[in-house]
Amino acid sequence: MGVFLQAVPFLILGVLLSSALQTYVSEKWIVKLREM
Repeated sequence: MGVFLQAVPFLILGVLLSSALQTYVSEKWIVKLREM
């Protein structure tokens, strides 16, 4: 249980990072599509 509790902050950080990256990448793609 202790190991799981120690891993939780990293899981949350990973989720936030991936969602932020996904948002940024999709915005970049939208800009690229508009330029074409």
